[in-house]
Amino acid sequence: METRDYKDTLYSLERRRAYKSRVDLLLRAYSTMGALMAVLGAGYFAVTLLPFEITSEQRIALMVSGIGASLAFMSRTLVLIRKEREQRYAESIDKYQGTVELLRAWSDLESASKRALGRDQSRSHSLRAVFDELYERGKIDDSDMIVLEEALRARNAAAHGGEPLPPDTAERLIQMISKVIIKLSPFG
Repeated sequence: METRDYKDTLYSLERRRAYKSRVDLLLRAYSTMGALMAVLGAGYFAVTLLPFEITSEQRIALMVSGIGASLAFMSRTLVLIRKEREQRYAESIDKYQGTVELLRAWSDLESASKRALGRDQSRSHSLRAVFDELYERGKIDDSDMIVLEEALRARNAAAHGGEPLPPDTAERLIQMISKVIIKLSPFG
């Protein structure tokens, strides 16, 4: 999965979340209307009970009350189900967020590395060759090379394997990449 695929996945999940939020609001409104109908219908029914015989009005009140209670119960149940699904979607977004951030940081690292070597940004260069040249020029040291190798493996696994990185791993690698980027900057 490339950076674009992760961004598309996050965008899709965020769009669904916004849509579900609107639907949730609508269901809450139906739930409230249903509860109100149930209370009003039950109250009207209670008033019509005074003569002790069921008239057509009492039947209508009873039906309205039943429909209102059913609508309220059904809407509330759907709200709870949607909340559970929303929580799962939020977890999906969170699960991919670290990976997307790592891929963004990696892209920044590639640009900073090529800038530090004065290379054309539009041309493709082997990253290992770029890192080796940075090392030879003394712009990065042995510990940076170890960090970059670990980050490259994680980046490749995430970008091509499709599985998101654990958030703590992604955060740790992003911090390490950021330190290398600072070293490569003209002011670093």
